Amino acid sequence: MAQSANDNMKEAIRLNVGKPVNSHTEKNTVEAACINEELTGKCIKYHNDQWYIFNTDSASHLYINISDQKCRDLLGVQLVVFEGDLCQPHTYSMLSCVSLATQDDIFVELENLKPHHDYWINIDGYLHDFCAFALEVNAKPNGVSAEKVEVLNDFEAQANGNKVLLEWSIPDSLLQQCKGTKIQRREQSAFKFGELEEVPMNYNAFGNAQQDYFYTDSLFRPGTYYYRLILELQGERNYLVKEVYFHISDGPDKITLPLDFDKGSEIQITIIGGEPSETLSEYHFGYSPADDREHVLFTDQFLAKGIRYVEIKVVDLDHDYHQTYYADLEKGIVKRY
Repeated sequence: MAQSANDNMKEAIRLNVGKPVNSHTEKNTVEAACINEELTGKCIKYHNDQWYIFNTDSASHLYINISDQKCRDLLGVQLVVFEGDLCQPHTYSMLSCVSLATQDDIFVELENLKPHHDYWINIDGYLHDFCAFALEVNAKPNGVSAEKVEVLNDFEAQANGNKVLLEWSIPDSLLQQCKGTKIQRREQSAFKFGELEEVPMNYNAFGNAQQDYFYTDSLFRPGTYYYRLILELQGERNYLVKEVYFHISDGPDKITLPLDFDKGSEIQITIIGGEPSETLSEYHFGYSPADDREHVLFTDQFLAKGIRYVEIKVVDLDHDYHQTYYADLEKGIVKRY
């Protein structure tokens, strides 16, 4: 990729509200004379930044939406929004500074904007990452809030074996505008969160909204897992309200697969069972000899459904190599065929 045209502040791309643009940070350089590191502090470490500018027109409330991130190191972008004169750092006043450390679709909310006023956006790859992405300024948000919004009255999270329990209470002030809660999860090695469940708002016979909710997750294998609670409000606004993580090391029932592949190989595991036979679970991971030579699978959720026997298909996608195992979950016996 060539250096982007807006590598310098004077060449900043002017964004029109509601019109997305696509760009990348590859081969960009830092224009040291035009940044104010004292202002951004530890939020941004400049490496391969680029510049944008937008005018608010009559709006006082807008969103910056970042989507379709594809990053070399899977870390995502960081950005700062500020006002001030062209390449005059002493005139800058910061509105927002965000480091993502994720490739999820996110939005940055900007409030109390001046009408018919220009604001600058500086975007960089997080911790020297190189990223391609889509960017827009819009009156509507897309994705999930980049920063946590502390609005929950009560929140509890705990792990017991391979079970994770999340409990939360929606405050009175949000009951009328809340549509539900989204639960997201990612493994430590993943670069994006996946949605597990959407917990809708419940109402009693009198039409009053329930405040207290819970969600239980059963995990298939050991590892470190991150969970997010996202409140979905009217107007398609998804706000990150809590993020927690757990290191899961054991479960009540398990089997072990002896795996031997090249380090870093992309492995796909498919678990098949039940009557009629169906895919019970399928997932991918990068093979690590230290972590996966004895690959543990938790089986309690299958046994709870009365499933005793399963077929496990293991595929090395990089080398088109297939293995098949059969397991007796009650006895914990695994045989390769």
